[in-house]
Amino acid sequence: MKLRRRTFLFIFSLFLNTNNAAARPVAKSIYGNDDRYEVDQYPDKSIAQLSQATAGQVPTSALISDGKGGVNFDLRSIGSKMQLCPEERFVEESNIARCSGFLVAPDVLVTAGHCISSLEDCADNSWVFGYDQNSKKLSEQQVYRCKAVIKQNKVSNAVFTSDYAVIRLDRAVTGVKPLEIRTQGRIKKGQSVVVIGHPSGLPTKITDGNVANWNILEKITFPFAFIRRANYFTANVDTFGGNSGSAVINSQTHEVEGILISGSVDYEVDQYRGCRYSARYSNNDNFVFEKILKIRVVKKLIKTLL
Repeated sequence: MKLRRRTFLFIFSLFLNTNNAAARPVAKSIYGNDDRYEVDQYPDKSIAQLSQATAGQVPTSALISDGKGGVNFDLRSIGSKMQLCPEERFVEESNIARCSGFLVAPDVLVTAGHCISSLEDCADNSWVFGYDQNSKKLSEQQVYRCKAVIKQNKVSNAVFTSDYAVIRLDRAVTGVKPLEIRTQGRIKKGQSVVVIGHPSGLPTKITDGNVANWNILEKITFPFAFIRRANYFTANVDTFGGNSGSAVINSQTHEVEGILISGSVDYEVDQYRGCRYSARYSNNDNFVFEKILKIRVVKKLIKTLL
């Protein structure tokens, strides 16, 4: 756990930057133990099956066709590219994804608004399904282009938070069942949830946690936080940049509860060794900053597309 002084300064800096939060990809981090799993190692296989509907956003320029139906990509390790400390988990795996997204209809994908902030983001990036720790090469069938932005919204101010994009792919995704979303009721504090996505751009990972109560920043910015919380909730899930746009799924119903949009600082620097390591935080609700946009914000739009 960080020193109290550093924690205070961190929280204060978040408060100062609240209005700019949606203008940039926001970091996430580890709460308590690192609970990230490879898809094939996640204990609940019915949850693991849902990962098929997850896609990673990858710059199209980084995907090179071999002319035979295959697609090559940068196989350099995340450790070498991001100068991670050698004891970091998944340090030898590649990391090509910028953001995450999930399928809600055969050719419709939902992600965070800051992942698709312009028409250029649609045109310049592809969406890759089935990118896992065993991927050394992709097939052209795994790669989909963004055909159109159906709707995008990115707002963060003292009283309102919204950060989502709904896009249409260039063709229907075959052999994959779209995720189901919550259509009524609301999620409760303590409910167990899972996040499926691409932390720091890594191959698909699953992590789990629980819905949290108000954090200390929200408590000191009441009543504005009360109004803003109408659109989001927080959870102590181990996520990183690259997880933005990930589906946050109810562990019991398997319905999508929300879209991961922001969180705490990802990495800290070991000045002595000159490498970076995952930032770690207490599971105490006061220090949980992983923010999830409630799926009800886009529920009506999604229903019209089904």
